[in-house]
Amino acid sequence: MESYKYGIAGEEEEGEEARENGGGSDVVLGVDGGATSTVCVCLPLIPVWDPQSSLPDPLPVLSRAVGGCSNYNSVGENAAKATLEQVLSEALTKSGSDRSAVHAVCLGVSGVNHPTDQEMILNWIRSSS
Repeated sequence: MESYKYGIAGEEEEGEEARENGGGSDVVLGVDGGATSTVCVCLPLIPVWDPQSSLPDPLPVLSRAVGGCSNYNSVGENAAKATLEQVLSEALTKSGSDRSAVHAVCLGVSGVNHPTDQEMILNWIRSSS
């Protein structure tokens, strides 16, 4: 098994091995989408109910997926939506999870400058298969 900086698991850790390391359970997705590339990371859901408890450092990253541009002003709606769907799906697959395991998605996408832009992107995420 190969390991990367910040706890990101190597490509060998897909499927069954990823599930043994926390994949396949409840997850949170983080997306950084821009005009050059789009990155999605899949993290295990870590409930912190006790104010005295703390998050692990570094946070465990179950998987990471990289795609092209997701700024719809640069590439159009269809290409931007396809990129977002690709990185979300790939990150979930690599982690051994599926859409039913997702409890939250944190999005940072360039070109989203107005509430109508926000609603459009949220609708894409909600409707992606």
